[in-house]
Amino acid sequence: MRRSVLRVVTAVAVLGLAVGCGESGGKPPAVAKQAVPSVKPAPKVTEERLSREVLERAALGEGDARGVDILEVPQKEVPSLPANAVPYCGAVGLGLSQNTDPKTKVRVSRGAFDGKRHSALIMSLFAHNGADARAVMKGLRADLADCPGFRDDDGAHRTVSSRAEKLGDEAVSYRVAAEWNKKHPRFDTSVVVVVRAGSVVVIVKGQVMGAGPQAERDVRLSAHALVEAQLGKLARTS
Repeated sequence: MRRSVLRVVTAVAVLGLAVGCGESGGKPPAVAKQAVPSVKPAPKVTEERLSREVLERAALGEGDARGVDILEVPQKEVPSLPANAVPYCGAVGLGLSQNTDPKTKVRVSRGAFDGKRHSALIMSLFAHNGADARAVMKGLRADLADCPGFRDDDGAHRTVSSRAEKLGDEAVSYRVAAEWNKKHPRFDTSVVVVVRAGSVVVIVKGQVMGAGPQAERDVRLSAHALVEAQLGKLARTS
């Protein structure tokens, strides 16, 4: 049952919301301009670009994260953006679609289902060099600062808010919510956590599948736990 749910929600997580022109509007989000250090030292990851083979070995697999089912996601199911695509709010839309700027051809993706919190997530690891990985984070923070919201291709206005996170070498998370469905935000609120560890960028996206603040908290807790498990394996492997 969990595997079936994971496959369905993983498919939902990579659809829509990422390409096309958006309109800004609404109140600006509170965005941290600089990274916040972790409470505990972050596992050290190389600043060198990892090969696809090493990144595959470093990505979480079944049994690597307690209480979490892990599913390998073929790259053809996590599409790259077309050359003429314009993501909503630049790097904000790229994160929603599991892409980065600067680009890299080396990306590994996993689906995850947290049985305790009933959260389904999609996670991608990107092999950059150290400078490009830092540029990804810098560009994302700048685009978040300029993106209070956008109107998607279905005509729904979506608000964007963000905050710094204490994960890896630097991290930020943001939520994208449809204003027209505040009371019952099923599949209409996305939470994205973006983390840099050395030369690797990790993006985790979860859909809020219930109403109320606890549903979103569960997604965030699941995303944090998944990232921490991934960073630990990444440090051991790289």
